[in-house]
Amino acid sequence: MIALLLIFGILTLTSLPQAVFDTLRYYLIEQAPDFYGPPGDRLSTGIVALPLWLYYLWGTFRLVRRKAENG
Repeated sequence: MIALLLIFGILTLTSLPQAVFDTLRYYLIEQAPDFYGPPGDRLSTGIVALPLWLYYLWGTFRLVRRKAENG
């Protein structure tokens, strides 16, 4: 469970800022070079990874809390 939490955490924390930057660059810079395509790949990765990461984070907290209560 901890490994999945780390994987989704790293994936989310790296893809979301890049997706925001790519989206702003795509819509705000008028004369972007041709190799700057639409930001759909990184944006979709961030949108999908964030709920998964939050789900695993919530599950990990529940597991740790249960183990602490049971001793």
